[in-house]
Amino acid sequence: REIAEANAAREAGAEELRRATEAAQAASAREGEHVERYRRVEEELRETGAALEALLKEKSKHLDEREHLVDRRLVTSTLSQCLEHIASGQRALAEQVLSQTLQVLGGVSEEAAELRRRIKELEQRQQVAEPLGDAF
Repeated sequence: REIAEANAAREAGAEELRRATEAAQAASAREGEHVERYRRVEEELRETGAALEALLKEKSKHLDEREHLVDRRLVTSTLSQCLEHIASGQRALAEQVLSQTLQVLGGVSEEAAELRRRIKELEQRQQVAEPLGDAF
């Protein structure tokens, strides 16, 4: 009877060992799945970070370039006004328009001086051209 009890205990122990081994194998398989999932998430996170960094650089570049864009209509209108003022002999108004335009566009005083010089040259050419126009 002791032998039978010992055999039953041994079989119960073997069954318990088999169940524990199966549970350990199942846990190991789940752990492997979790490790693989974690690796994929890390890879996706790196890719997302790289994509975000590229987008931020592109946006920064776009904003930097946008700062230097000039509205063609504004420049055309301003130049047209200047030419009208020069043609009507209103040099002071032309200079004022140019000065304000340079301020809007972020120009410096050297540019303003250069534009004033050009206006003066245009006025001198216009004065020279007028007598020739009257001669015909």
